[in-house]
Amino acid sequence: MSFKSFNLRCVIVIVGALLFSTTAGRTVHAQERDNKGSWDDGKVAPPPIKPQVTPRPPRNGGRRPQPPPPPVVRRPPGPFYALQYRVLKVEPNGSQAEVNTLSNFNPGDRLRFALKSTEDGFVYIIHQSDPEQPGKLVFPDTNINGGQNMIRQGENFVVPFSCSGAAAKNCLYEVDARNGQENYVIIFSRSATLDLPRDATDSSGDIKAQVLQKLWTASERRSSQPEQGDTTFAVRYTSESVRKKSDQIVIRYLIRKKGLAEAGANK
Repeated sequence: MSFKSFNLRCVIVIVGALLFSTTAGRTVHAQERDNKGSWDDGKVAPPPIKPQVTPRPPRNGGRRPQPPPPPVVRRPPGPFYALQYRVLKVEPNGSQAEVNTLSNFNPGDRLRFALKSTEDGFVYIIHQSDPEQPGKLVFPDTNINGGQNMIRQGENFVVPFSCSGAAAKNCLYEVDARNGQENYVIIFSRSATLDLPRDATDSSGDIKAQVLQKLWTASERRSSQPEQGDTTFAVRYTSESVRKKSDQIVIRYLIRKKGLAEAGANK
């Protein structure tokens, strides 16, 4: 065999080996495209695989964050409770009727008070023959309503009533014949004990006029202006102070006497 023939054969063998390798590689790649899907046959290539990330444990122990609490709405204090009073005139036959609180009365006229409160409390009534004179506690009294002076919310509380003993004869308050400016101090208290200073009474046990004036002035600052109540002549006072056990509504009712009114008109 000549040297040229040998070289030619070697070249043919090498070229054939290269052609076989290229054809085999194309066949494998074609099979992989058929298995995974190709763009030519309408299939979509799968998305790339993302690495798995292990989540970190929450810092608050696995609890979900709570929403913030709602804001606190602070409303200004308003009216808390009220006391209403009416004046009842008792006729000689025993009947009674509501009259105007500004009415003028004759000496000897007989009166009662009808009270109503917006919450439970206790009633005290003090009589003064004149605003400058000491006052006498006329209610509660052991002969009136068994000494009980508690008033229930919304109750029509008439004073005096259910009288016994010495008070049973009239069971009312009679307008006196003196020329002084007779008045009644009506106190509604949330406490069962009337809140008075230690030196409030004089040697006879009556309440000093200065003490009654201070109680009325303090209550007037805490209460609204008088307004009409449930009926035509009813008068209501509303406490507008912060609710306390010692809160009181103090009403001073001046008895208008016809004799004094006429004397004043002639001056």
